[in-house]
Parts: sequence; C-alpha cells; structure tokens
Amino acid sequence: MPDNWRWTYDDNPSDLSIAGGNFDNRMLLFAENEGVIEVDVPFDSTETDAFYSPQGEPWARRWPAGTATVKVDVTQANSKITLDVSLQRVGATGVFKQGYGSYPGAGIVLSSTGVKTFTFTCTAQDADPTDRLRLLLAWTRDNSFGGDGIVRFGFGEPATDYCEVPILMSDPIIVWDGETVTLQGQPAGFDDRPRVRGEVVVSSGQVVVTQSEAHFDRCRVVLANFDDAELAYKLYNWWAWAARGKQFAFALDGSDTIDTTLDGAAAAGQKVIPLTSTTGIQAGKKYRIRSADGVRHEQVHVDSISAGVSVTARDNLHNTYASGDAFRSVRYFPKLVRDPQMVDMPVIENQGLTYTLDALFMEDRG
Repeated sequence: MPDNWRWTYDDNPSDLSIAGGNFDNRMLLFAENEGVIEVDVPFDSTETDAFYSPQGEPWARRWPAGTATVKVDVTQANSKITLDVSLQRVGATGVFKQGYGSYPGAGIVLSSTGVKTFTFTCTAQDADPTDRLRLLLAWTRDNSFGGDGIVRFGFGEPATDYCEVPILMSDPIIVWDGETVTLQGQPAGFDDRPRVRGEVVVSSGQVVVTQSEAHFDRCRVVLANFDDAELAYKLYNWWAWAARGKQFAFALDGSDTIDTTLDGAAAAGQKVIPLTSTTGIQAGKKYRIRSADGVRHEQVHVDSISAGVSVTARDNLHNTYASGDAFRSVRYFPKLVRDPQMVDMPVIENQGLTYTLDALFMEDRG
C-alpha cells in the first residue's frame, strides 16, 4: 500500500458542495460499499462534479510537489464525452484556496470502457491543517448530434477507483510492553465499530428480556502482501504478548495519539468540554468523546482551545459526560486486547515470501 494519502470514491454526499453538477460526494480511506455512478452531460456543455476528502484529511501543514494519480474506471463509455480532472486545496467549509494540480491537455475521450489514468504534477504549497482536498471531474459533451450524454464509472474499488496525492501519511503503529512496531504503509483494510455483547429474548412477538453485558469497540486491521520479513518478526513478538491477553495500543496514524480525560462535567446542549490536558489537540479536527461505561459516545469537532483548560466544540453535545470520561483521537485505541475469536497467530506467510496481517482487536476497559 502507498505511503501517500489515497482515497477511494464513495456514492454518499459529502458535507460540502459546489454549485451545479451531478454530485458532490465524499472520498474515503477505506471503501464502505461498491457500485457505479451515472453522469448525464447536457449537449455541447461542460459539467463539473466533485469528490471531497473528509474533515481532518490529509491534515498536513505542507502539501509538497510531486506526482498525483487519479484513476477512473469507466463502465459505460461515450465517445461524445471528454473527462478532465484537477485538484484543489479548499478550506474546512469548502472555500477555494489554491489549485494543487491538473491534468495537462484536453482530457481523455471516453470512447472505451476501462480504467482511465490521469497523472500530473502537484504544486508545493503551505496549508492550514484543516484544509481538504477537492477532486474536480469536468465532463465535456461535444456538439455532435445523436445519442445521449450518459457515462458511468465505478466507485469503491480501491485498486481502480482512487485519487492519490504526494502528501505522506504517518504509518500505523502497535505499541506493547514498551515496544513499538510500525506497519510501514496503510492497511488494505481497517474497520472499527462499537459493539455490544448481550442477549435479547423474544416471545409471542414481544421482547421480554434484554440483557446488555458490555459495550466495546472492535477493530480489524488487514495489511496485505508485505514483503518485510523484519516487520513479520516484530509482529511475531507482539503476538507472543497479545496471545496471553495482555493489553496493547493501536493507532491508524502513528502521529495522532491524543488520549486524555474530562476533568469536569460537560452537559448536553452546550459546547464546552473541560479536559485534563489539551496538549496536541488541534482546532478544526474531530475527536471521540465517550462515557466511562461506553454507553454514551460521539465525535466532536473542535472549534477552539483554551490551553490547559478546555476545548469548545463546533456543535452542541448530544450527551452529558462526567469527569473521567475519555477524550481521544478518533482512530487511536490505547487499551486493546486480542479478540477472543483470534486464536491463531494473525500473520500468514504467503506463497512467494510475502506476509499478510489480519488481526481482530477489542477494547479493554482496564
């Protein structure tokens, strides 16, 4: 997997938009579903659609020069339509700031199906950490008569439907017993979801018993076909620790490991969250807040910081939280144990001397 930021396309709308076009969709690090998007371009005109990176991505103060790659898998061709692509740096609310790069020339005529690859140079620029990437797809229909202006392309297949830019991502890390292993490249798959363990008893169409034993987060991390034998060896060492039920930490971004607590109450319907520490927290970024029992949790978008005292969220809290509740980076899990379903060593040696990590973690309340 690349060390650069790479997003795959999604068919769900982003929280931002530009005027006109067929869609203003989001781009995701990991695909949530897969399918086809249809574009209908009016006669003798150009229509521009957009994909946006999520808030907090790529979260970089420096957007370097380098090569960008945009792949579009055309599933229904149309020789009357030409596709051109460009990248823009926009603010957290979608306000244009600066062009990052564009495909040279007049674009690619979509006369055949298959993956169309756009490769071009990006311009180095300084950025605000809250800036996002906007990918513009400009569809131009010529003035020849007959036929329609419809073209279709795929989304959600990371190998063919993606935008990659030369902004380096921090590698994921696993930390245990004073040791750290760096996964050296973004996982092929990552999933984290709140889970509940319990029982629901139904009789005669009515729920008669509901028993909830615990709420926890469960993570799955897949690092496919890596050829670093030293990394595999380090993962063997980690497994010797984790297999015994010992606690460890995982961060999808090794540079984003905020883990603090509330030092006072934060009531629902207001925005101020008192914290034990504000070190490393960034305005404009989202964090996870969760009650100690795991029942109440939500993501908060930090608007401002009172150093050493509190943060103020952009929106009112949905729940009430107490002193001691957790405030963490969204993709940092400081207290994990192996999932009980994971009984075998999760590193597999593949034919051709490559390795695959496929691991399940669950949260430890201890």
